Amino acid sequence: STFRVSAAYEALANALNEDALKDGESFVKTSSRIKLPLDGNGPVATAFASGSRLEVPNTATHPNFQRRDLSLEWGVGKITCIPLETGVLEFGCVTKDKRETTRGSEYKESNRQYRRTVFMHDEWKKHRSTERFFESLTTILESGVLRGRQDEVNLVSGFAAAIIGWNLVAGGYTDFEMVKHAPLVPHLPVLSIPLSFFTLTGSSLGLLLVFRTNAAYARWDDARKQWGSIINQCRTLVRQANTFFTEDRYPGFGNFRDYRRRVAAETSAFTRCMRCFLRGKADDPNLEVELRRLGFSPAEVSGYMGSANRQCYALQKLGETARLYGMTDQDRARFDTTLSVLCDNVGACERIFKSPIPLVYTRHTSRYVGLWVGLLPLAIWAADPSWNHLVTIPACAVTTFLLLGIEELGLQIEEPFGILPMEAFCDGAIYPALTEAVLSEDKKRELEAALVSHAEPTAEGTAQTLAPAAPAQATPR
Repeated sequence: STFRVSAAYEALANALNEDALKDGESFVKTSSRIKLPLDGNGPVATAFASGSRLEVPNTATHPNFQRRDLSLEWGVGKITCIPLETGVLEFGCVTKDKRETTRGSEYKESNRQYRRTVFMHDEWKKHRSTERFFESLTTILESGVLRGRQDEVNLVSGFAAAIIGWNLVAGGYTDFEMVKHAPLVPHLPVLSIPLSFFTLTGSSLGLLLVFRTNAAYARWDDARKQWGSIINQCRTLVRQANTFFTEDRYPGFGNFRDYRRRVAAETSAFTRCMRCFLRGKADDPNLEVELRRLGFSPAEVSGYMGSANRQCYALQKLGETARLYGMTDQDRARFDTTLSVLCDNVGACERIFKSPIPLVYTRHTSRYVGLWVGLLPLAIWAADPSWNHLVTIPACAVTTFLLLGIEELGLQIEEPFGILPMEAFCDGAIYPALTEAVLSEDKKRELEAALVSHAEPTAEGTAQTLAPAAPAQATPR
């Protein structure tokens, strides 16, 4: 007997490409055709037989994983198996983009999530290594820029090959013995353009590409600074709550036992609402799950999800929490100043997201680059001294790849939030810091309460020892 798939869920983004998505093919559907024996030694059978959770950290190296090739094809690098009463719950995640069937715009959009890098010590050490230079050169054919602009490179290379073929017929060719032959069709013109045309226009094209790339990088830098400010202000907000909320009491509603925890949860909710707005509607399910995990009630989650501007709604809830606690005017003014800075950050992120570089700038750059590389084979052919001008093809391909690569860099970073690691900001830089701040304050307050409770009996005992004895009185009934 074997295991069979009784229920499955898979995100549509995991499809190999748009064609596979239309055909309904997926990793889960393909896996269902593979028979896994109940008495086997794979991770599914082992988890079911042992009754314990089993993780496959790397599907490519696990010795008994039968679907290794399938996982490599779909890019599923990690799988976890949880035994149930009647079977095994299996879930996995994509750890690397190995979808070699995608290219062009589809590849560029699907690959943006893999550009959300966060550097720590090991990453910086590898980044500074000289091996990175040679690795970058040896992996040119695997370049994301090349896969994204492969159609344009192929088009220019094909046009260069057509120019060579035309001019061989119109201008003659050289055989293997290096003998020059007459044109096959003498009346046809030889197609070429003077190289001086590209010499005159190359400098202006370079300036145009540099200006556009600098403008796109300025947008990326601004977006990163805004999120840096959001991280700092969120930490400040919880620190202020720990300082200003001197009394731990139940807010009177919700699942949080005191106001400090509510502020921390609402602060984390704000960052996730901000991320969801910048990621788009595809991130809505993640936001709803995260709000529930933060401890909000179903009604509160519905309030967040149903608001027209969730990030501003989250800031409003923080202001309401501060008002309900009853802070002093001075403390509330400081708290509100931090909220105002966060509101400014929201406006800045919305400005960057909704206002691209002027479209006339982008269109003219694309037209300039397109015409320049499109006519390039005509000039390189005239200046190419190689046998039958065959070097024209790789020369045009490399030049097109380099120039379009510069344009592609600007296109990729012009909308910076798609490549900024906002998940790492929310889950790694903000949420743990907020949790640690609340727990640290809990320990401090518990210690202070213990010291006070320990000191009060000692004071009474000292007072009774020093005070004169009181006359005896009858005990009232």
